[in-house]
Amino acid sequence: MSGAGGLVLLEMRPELRARLGLPELRFPVRRERLAAVMSGGRMRLDLLLDELDRFLAGRPELRERYAAAGAALALTAGVELGRGGFHPGAAHCFEIGLALAPENDSLRTNYALALMAIGRKPQALRQLELVMSANRDEGPDPAVWTLAGRLCLETGNAARAARLLGAVATFGPSEDAFWELLARAREQANLEPGDGGLGLKRNAPIPMARPVTVPVARLVMTEPPIAPAVPVAPAGPCPGLPACPACRAELPSEARFCPQCGAALGH
Repeated sequence: MSGAGGLVLLEMRPELRARLGLPELRFPVRRERLAAVMSGGRMRLDLLLDELDRFLAGRPELRERYAAAGAALALTAGVELGRGGFHPGAAHCFEIGLALAPENDSLRTNYALALMAIGRKPQALRQLELVMSANRDEGPDPAVWTLAGRLCLETGNAARAARLLGAVATFGPSEDAFWELLARAREQANLEPGDGGLGLKRNAPIPMARPVTVPVARLVMTEPPIAPAVPVAPAGPCPGLPACPACRAELPSEARFCPQCGAALGH
């Protein structure tokens, strides 16, 4: 730790820096905020991030130098706050991180989750649209598209929700929660049970609500809400096995929804 005028430059312990994936940098903190940042002998990452943001506002020529470290610090601080239920603070951290690294999809997706948690669903959907648009050529990311479909449904656009979720369905997710969400979207959009992907094929582009031009990078999610499986090809049932009444696909035992078309099954 060293001082420079009214600032103290904090250097993280090597083990903490390695855990956070941060480069070897000293972080500026105002002397009057040092006790708060080091509260109880533990470094408050969210307050350290606020100090960095304030410092860079007056020294924009150093933004590039601190961009990678600030983004990593923002992601770690925001996730910690979100896990603790402090979603407005988490959103604030992600905003600071995105100002430094707007191409960071992990920050942007976590920002969308924080916005959802505080009830700002249209803004959350907008953040997911940025991620989806940037990666359009690579096809659907099941985790992001499922979350976007859920938001579309919750904000009154059931038809678009069904299109997004229908594209994810081509990956054959096994979770009943996904198929329940898709069935609800289809029902609200007045679609027939067999209209699985609404005519969409795997990796087909989905129209956005409005054009998106901000470039962002590929998302890496550590805990996707829906884990995709190998895509399921249409096939008839084997003799003696149960079949879906809507599409005639073979059904696993005790299935509540058809893994091929999503039709609800009565048991």
